[in-house]
Order: sequence, then C-alpha cells, then structure tokens
Amino acid sequence: MKIIAIIPIKHNSTRVPGKNYRLLNGKPLYHYIIETLLHAPSVNEIVVDTDSPTIKEGLNCFFPSVRVYDRPKELHGGDVSTNLLLCNVIEQLGLDGDIYLHTHTTNPLLKVETIENCIKTFLDHKDTNDSLFTVKCHHTRFYTKDSLPMNHDPENLIPTQNLDPIYEENSCLYVVPIETIQKYRRRIGNNPYLYVMEDIESQDIDWEDDFRTTEALVKYRSELDKKGKVVLVTGCNGGIGEALCKKFRTEGWEVLGVDIKDPNLKQQVYLSQYKNVDLTTDDAHNTIYEFVNDSFGRLDCIVNNAAIQVNKPANETTLEDWANVMNCNLRISMFLGQRLYSFLKETSGSIINISSVHATQTSTNIAAYATAKGGLASMTRAMGLEYAKDNIRVNCILPGAINTPMLKDGLTRGHTDGSDPDEVMKNFERKHPLGRIGQPREIAELAYFLSDNTKAGFFTCQSLTMDGGVTTRLSIE
Repeated sequence: MKIIAIIPIKHNSTRVPGKNYRLLNGKPLYHYIIETLLHAPSVNEIVVDTDSPTIKEGLNCFFPSVRVYDRPKELHGGDVSTNLLLCNVIEQLGLDGDIYLHTHTTNPLLKVETIENCIKTFLDHKDTNDSLFTVKCHHTRFYTKDSLPMNHDPENLIPTQNLDPIYEENSCLYVVPIETIQKYRRRIGNNPYLYVMEDIESQDIDWEDDFRTTEALVKYRSELDKKGKVVLVTGCNGGIGEALCKKFRTEGWEVLGVDIKDPNLKQQVYLSQYKNVDLTTDDAHNTIYEFVNDSFGRLDCIVNNAAIQVNKPANETTLEDWANVMNCNLRISMFLGQRLYSFLKETSGSIINISSVHATQTSTNIAAYATAKGGLASMTRAMGLEYAKDNIRVNCILPGAINTPMLKDGLTRGHTDGSDPDEVMKNFERKHPLGRIGQPREIAELAYFLSDNTKAGFFTCQSLTMDGGVTTRLSIE
C-alpha cells in the first residue's frame, strides 16, 4: 500500500497576496503542512505541484526529500480546476500510489494524528466508500439567499443541538484511491466518507482576516502543546538544576526532578514530582524509569545535569572518588538514555547533557571531573548519531564559570592562597572578556532552546560552549 501526498501551491494569490510563502509566526506558511506530512508515518512520498520559483527554491533548501513538479504554463492561474491539477501530476510524473492524499498550504493546523486517522478510517470503510474528505459539522439554522429556512421550521424552533447537522467541506484533506481518480477524474467519488474535524484544526486561509486568525490559533495551539510536555532534570536542586526546573515549569512543562538532596520550599514550587535518588548506585536508571512511568508515562526531554566535583590532584584521587564522579557525571547519562529511550522515541524527544569547559580546557586538581565531562561531550556525539534514526536529538552544553554553590566550593582549588573568597570571585569576573561570570538562568535558557523541536530541530550531536568567551583567550596573554 503506497500512499502519496500531493500539494498544489501557486505563486500568486489574489485575495491574500503571496500567502503560500508569507511568514506566519516567523515561518513560511507552506512549511507547516510539509513538516506535518513528513511526520506522518503512513505517507510514503510528498509531491508539490507549483509554478512558484520561491516555493521551488525553498523546497530544495529545506525539504530536499519532497518531489517538485513544475506546473506547465497552460495550468497556471486561479481558475484551473484542482481535479485537473491532481490528475495531471499523477499522469505526468507516472506516480504509482495506491492512495493519494490531497491537501493545501492553507491548513497549517492540520495534525499528524488527523492524517493517520483519516487514512485508517478510509481503509476501514473502503468496501463501502470510494473516497474520504474532511468536513466541519454545523448544528445551526441556515437560510437560502431568498431568506428561506434550509434545515429548520421557524414556527417550531427546536434547540440548535437537535437540528440535523449540515456538513461543510473544509478543504483540509482528501483521501482517494487511484481507482476512484481513474474512474471519475476527481478527488471525491460518488460515495465519499465525511470525516468530521474539530473547528480549530479546520481553520483555512482564504482572506486576510483568516491569515490573522490562523496566526493567533497557531500560537494558541503551540502553548497548548507545551502543557503536556514532560522534562526530567537530574541534580534538580543545585544552582543550574533549580534554574532549569524554573525555566521549563514557567513555560508550561511538567518537571520531574531527581536529586540526592531533598528540595527546599522554593525549589518545590518548580517541581511537578520529585524523587530522591543516589545516581552513583547501579540501579539508579531503573529507579528513575519507574518514577517517569508512574508519574506521567511520557517524557519529552532529559537534562543530565547532576554532577560531583572532587577537588584533588590526580595522584591523590582515590578509587572511590573516581567511581563516584564517573557514575554520577557520566555513567548515569548513558544508561538513562538507554532505559528511557522508548519514551523519547514516542515523543521525538531530546537529551541535553550539561558538561563543562573542563571537557576541552581544564586546570589542576580536578582530573576526575574533567575526565567525566570530556566523556560526556564525546558520548553526546556517539549517542546523537545512533539516536537520530528515531528523531531523538542529543546535545551538550559546556558551561564556564557559573554563579553556583559548586563554583564557590571550588574556589579553593588552587585559586587562593588564603585570599578572601569574594576577591577571588571578582578576579574570576575580571578575567572574562564580558567582565562577569555566568548566571544559572542563562544555561537554562539555552537548554530550553535546545529542547524545542521547532526552533532547534536541526541541532544534534553538538557541544555548545557558554563561558563568556574565557576559553577563547590565549593563556599566555
């Protein structure tokens, strides 16, 4: 069963000039439907029929897997039948689909779930229905242009919810087998199935007001989508951990926090659920799996933030020191990704590893920590390559000096000779090109950006340094 989606996109639009490639919430309108179809598991191929050089260039740049058909000049113009365009594309390209989906750029709110449900519904009814198209259902009183009631008796006004429904073709999606197209030369057969869609998803753009309304609805749905998202933050009660939880929580996410120390009253505000876990133990990843499964049964992002820092010379580091640092800073990140993989695969989720500038440039008396953080950056690349096949992105942040308790605790690591800690901190700040150290919220902002598939969807296997430029300067200067 081969399913091919066909999208006609013209360059000129009379009522809303340039609407098909006009920016809607910062993204060209046609991107929305292409991205939706690319995420639909049942769709085997996407074909765009267009006369627009702007659309062609954009497709080649952003969606190279989409097949582009250069519409012939005799089929240009707004008066050409959509059925004619559909048949022409199939015949001229010699397409071999068993079922064709037909949709438009003007349906940016169409969901993957709706596409999949429409396909399944048609297949379940293909013995009795020869096609399917989406509709809006109206329970309201209609009149003809001559003021005659169409679906009700004015002398007997029953509640509108009891009226026989009237269905409006919403132009969102058509599902039609090749046999129907060949027989009738159109996208709707003689006995179609009417698939009712919700009103918001049915929003179509025909006029300028529609464009503005749709833009507001896209923003609204984006906010709703965040409500169901879940992030797991390890080391949730540290300086960066607290900032991470606060950022995701204020953006509407559910936050699952893990730490070896219980949260204080302030930290509890940013946590949906909390679990006390010692990440150095062998079974920590299984404990956290049960925590995630019992809490929401869903996961969109892991932020591996927990860390232990041992401030000792390399030749004084004990086996216990080494094991604790490696287990907390590195091992748990590997096995959490493995254990929680099924959740992330389901949501096309992401993993964000909080490493350190010590992964690339380091100092004395911190060998175990630097080794673990370097391993975390390397693991990011390796995991990212393997996990990409299931649309799971893996990225890494390398913070420099961040204003956290861990930084302050490490001030004695070869940086002082009985000096005042406040003066040492000021000296730290002076050494930065920006003249200051970083704040936990700045790491949280970057992590949140990396978690967003719509904004950072092409980021994976990357290590991003946030250090105020300090590692750029030569040490001899």
